[in-house]
Amino acid sequence: MGVDAGGREVADGGPPVGRGDGVLVGRSAFALTYLAVFGVVTGQQLLFPILPPLSRELGLSSVQLGLVLSLSAVCVVLTSPFWGARSEVWGRRTVLLIALGGGVLSLSAFALVSHAGLRGVVAGVVLLGLMLVTRGIGYGATMAAAPVAAQAYVADVTPGERERVRGVAGIGAAQGLALVCAPVVGGLLGGIDLLLPLYVAPAALVVIGLAVFWRLPRSPRPATRAKAPRLSPFDGRLWPYLVVGFGMFTARSASSSSPSRSCCRTGWGSPPRPPRASRASYRSPPARWCCSPRRSSCLASAGHRAA
Repeated sequence: MGVDAGGREVADGGPPVGRGDGVLVGRSAFALTYLAVFGVVTGQQLLFPILPPLSRELGLSSVQLGLVLSLSAVCVVLTSPFWGARSEVWGRRTVLLIALGGGVLSLSAFALVSHAGLRGVVAGVVLLGLMLVTRGIGYGATMAAAPVAAQAYVADVTPGERERVRGVAGIGAAQGLALVCAPVVGGLLGGIDLLLPLYVAPAALVVIGLAVFWRLPRSPRPATRAKAPRLSPFDGRLWPYLVVGFGMFTARSASSSSPSRSCCRTGWGSPPRPPRASRASYRSPPARWCCSPRRSSCLASAGHRAA
């Protein structure tokens, strides 16, 4: 069962509605669509401030952390066309719910894997593999569905080009707002407990998913649809925008984890600590003697003279 524009329940197998002039829906429908996109992007960005210190606690290198983040981005690129095609068959609302539900499952699994890694239950290659599957493949593949389905939903329910442009701009604004707010919230939560953002993110997606399930109307589906021509990414009307977008997202992604990584290396904000796996040896008297700042500089200068 779905919900029509008037708030009434409609069977999913009901008669299709023509797209013609578009179907007006209330502002709450647009707000829920934006909220779904905001939630999915927040689930990603909420973790960025804690991923560098978390990887340090788990004993992962910067290269391994970058691999997890890059795999997620690759999955977004590869699965976005798939979700666009599925939204034509399953409906926009259904694909939005899949994105939110998949985000809950993958982020919850990532939180459990991280918790197990901090307790020493899993480590090394097994830990890295589980992080790649949950945070990389799982969340990357499901979060890609949200912006695609949201844009298609806005295109379905807006009556004209002006309203359509405004609706798509609202989706971009929701993404931008998540990029601004989520890292701040993630950093504040991580200051309370390193794993707290990992549990807050899926919990927030559960709330948003329930709101979308109960309140978002189904978008109209046409009785007949002409097959759209395939558009090549090398089309002269398209590739300049793709190049600009690629450059912007590359610059943003490259700088996303740099502040947290710099804080980890410089010790700003909190005293640097070794991975938990080696913390027992760090507490030994010889290790404490060698790792004090004053004696470390003395040892370094002595080694330099010996060299």
